[in-house]
Amino acid sequence: MANLTLNDIKDVENDWSKLFTRMKNDRKLYFLEKYVLKDMKNQKLDDVHSTTLNLPKVYAERVISVLSETPLRWVVKGIGLKDKDASKIERFFDLMILSANKYLENQGQPALQVKAAEQLAIRGRLGFRCMLRMDGETFLPDIKCLDMLYCVYAHDGFGLEWIAPNYTLRRAQLLSEYPDAERFIKTGLKKFLIRDVWDRETETVYADDVKIIEQENPYKKVPFVVKVCDTGSFLDDKEAIEFWGESIYSSNRDLYDELNLLVSVMQTHNKISLYPPQKAKMLGNREIKSHGYKMGGVTNLKSGEDIDTLKGLDINNSVRMAHGLISRSIDQGSLPAVDYGNLGFTLSAVAIEKLSEPAKQVYLPRLRTMSSAYEQLGRMMAEQYLAQNFKADLGEEGFTETIDAAILDNKYQLKADLHLKLPEEEMANYSMAAGAGNLISEDTKRRDILKLQNPEEEDDKIKSEQAEQLSPTLMLYRRAKSLINKSKLTGDKQLEMEAKILLAEIGMNLESIEKGVGSPKPLQGKMPDRPQTPQTGAALPNLGVGSGGAHPPGSRQSNTPGMESATLPTGEEG
Repeated sequence: MANLTLNDIKDVENDWSKLFTRMKNDRKLYFLEKYVLKDMKNQKLDDVHSTTLNLPKVYAERVISVLSETPLRWVVKGIGLKDKDASKIERFFDLMILSANKYLENQGQPALQVKAAEQLAIRGRLGFRCMLRMDGETFLPDIKCLDMLYCVYAHDGFGLEWIAPNYTLRRAQLLSEYPDAERFIKTGLKKFLIRDVWDRETETVYADDVKIIEQENPYKKVPFVVKVCDTGSFLDDKEAIEFWGESIYSSNRDLYDELNLLVSVMQTHNKISLYPPQKAKMLGNREIKSHGYKMGGVTNLKSGEDIDTLKGLDINNSVRMAHGLISRSIDQGSLPAVDYGNLGFTLSAVAIEKLSEPAKQVYLPRLRTMSSAYEQLGRMMAEQYLAQNFKADLGEEGFTETIDAAILDNKYQLKADLHLKLPEEEMANYSMAAGAGNLISEDTKRRDILKLQNPEEEDDKIKSEQAEQLSPTLMLYRRAKSLINKSKLTGDKQLEMEAKILLAEIGMNLESIEKGVGSPKPLQGKMPDRPQTPQTGAALPNLGVGSGGAHPPGSRQSNTPGMESATLPTGEEG
C-alpha cells in the first residue's frame, strides 16, 4: 500500500475492535477466569459460593492436542518431475520445519504446530512470519507463529499487501534489537508498544507512535502468511467482522457462564442446607441460644417457645431441568463423550462413526486452514532459500543434511497434508472394512473406508509380505540383505556371519530349483483369505476383543529344511 501511515493502521485496529474483544473473552474461558455469582443488577453477591467449571479448558486442551499431533506430510508433484527429485524437495521442507522448531526451542518458544493449533482453536486464525537469513556464517531458519490478537493486515489481488503485528518490549530489549532507537524514544519510559509494519517495499518500526526505523524490505514480498479459519460468518454485514474466523467456543461462548451460575446456586444451596436460617418463637425478650446442627447439640426452651427452620424455595426441579438443557447444548456445541474416551460401554462401529461426526466439524476446518497456511509458508521458504542461493545444514544435531538451493529450482505443486486420525474412528473403520467381507474390493476398503493416505503403497506392502510367505528363499534373501546393511552401519561381525549363513542356504535352495529337485515349502500357514460375505442381518462387529492370528505380529515360522524350529523376524529391506 503506497504511503501507508500509522493512522491507517490505527483505523483498522479500531474497525476490528469487536473482533479483538471476542478474542479476549475467549481467552477468559481458556484461562478459566474465576466466575462470580451476581444479582439481577450485575452486582457481586455476598455470602454465596461461586464455582468455575473446567469444561472450556478441557475442551480446548483436547482440540489443541489433536491438532498439534496431527502428522504433517509434504507432497511434491510436477509434470516431468522425477520421483527422486520430488523426494529431495519434500526432504527440504521436512528439514526446514525441523530446523525452525529447533531455532524456536533455543529461544524457549513452542514448536510451530503447537502454537498454530492453539491459535486456530482460541483465536480462529493463523499467521506465520518467515525470514530466512544469514547471521555471519550461521544460517537462521527464523520462522515463527504470530498471536493474531495483536496483528492487523490487509490483502489485495496479489496477496498480503501489508501487515502490522504489535508487541511490547522493555527498554533494554528495544535498544538491543534497535540500537539507533535511543535518540527517538522518550527517557524514563520502561516499556514500549512496538508496531512492526511491513509492506512489499519497506519495513517500518514504531515505538509508542514514534517511528524509530524505516528500511528496505529485502524479500520484495511481505514475509508473512495469514489465514482465517473457515468457521463463523463471512457475511458482508459490518457486524460480521466479530464472527469472522471463529474459535472453538463459538457455539457455547455464553453457555459456560450459565452452567457456572447453576452450579454456584446449587453449591450455595447445599451450604445453606447445613446451617439453614431459623425462626424462633420467644417469650418476652429472652434470647434463645441454639446449637443449630451441631452433633449432640441441645437447645433449652420454655413452655410456649419454639425454633424452626425457615423454608426456602424448592429449586431442585428447576435446577435439574435447566442443568440438563444447558449441558446438552454444550455437548452439541463441542466434542462428544467418545472423543474423550470416557464411555463406559462398548459401541458398534456404526455408532462410533456417528458419534465422531461432531468432532470432525471441530477438527477438519482448522486442519484445512493449517494445511493451506503451511502450503503458503512452504512456498515462501522455498522462494527465500532459492533467491538467496543458500546451501545450509538443515535439521537438528545428529540429524542434519546439507541442502543445496538448486534442488528447488523446479516447477512443482506443493501440498501440506494433515490427515486427521481419531483412534476411535480408525478402529471403527477397520471393523467396518472387516464386516464388509468380499462385497467390495480391497482397494475400495482402503480408499473409502480406511481412508489410507497411500492405498497403492499399502497394497504393495501386502503383496510383498505374501511373496515372502510363498517363497521362503525370497524371505531369506531380504533378511540377509538387511543383516548386511546393518553390519556395514554398525561394524558387527556377528551380523555379517548370520548373513553369510542365510546366503549359503539361499544358494542351496536356488540350486535345487534349477535342478528340478524341488523347491522349499511355503512358510507354515497360508496367505490370509479375504473376509467372507457377512450373513444377512449380521451386525457389524463391535470394538473390543479381536481374533488371534496364526503367528504373533512381526514373526514368521520357517519351514526351510534344517530350520524347522527357527522363528525368523520379518526384516525390512535396507
